[in-house]
Amino acid sequence: MQYKYYIIVISALVALINIGLKAKISEKSYFQEVTCFDYPTMCTDTQYCLILNETKKIECVENRNININVKQVSSYTQDEQVYYQYQVEIKNNAYQGIKELQVYAPDGKLNLRDHDSSWNFDRFPNGDIAVPPHDRNELLQESYQFGFIVSKEINSLKIKSILY
Repeated sequence: MQYKYYIIVISALVALINIGLKAKISEKSYFQEVTCFDYPTMCTDTQYCLILNETKKIECVENRNININVKQVSSYTQDEQVYYQYQVEIKNNAYQGIKELQVYAPDGKLNLRDHDSSWNFDRFPNGDIAVPPHDRNELLQESYQFGFIVSKEINSLKIKSILY
């Protein structure tokens, strides 16, 4: 008789855990459907993750409309550490404005000199760049410039995701 009770209790616990896991998976699947953040390597080097605002669907597309020009404008040594200042221009040749653009450095994170060493962009928790900054209500329609000072040279920046 006691075994039946234990079996019923264990079965109920398994059912509750299963329901909780299904809800968590369902919640996670929705989150992944509307953001590329969970899949930073889902697209190839020549692609970016496109997020369509109306449908919240994502897909990998070839980059044909967005150009990123990274230019080192200076370097200097301070306290035996070399710092590099970069100016970045993003040109949007697409037919519509961009609400948010996520950019990353393929050779690693941007090691900013300090918290005052960047301008005209925000950062995602993983160190990626967000332009235009979240506090502005503007679209990237033609070109956008931002800059930063880092402790390590960078070779390029690449687009990770775009929200139209």
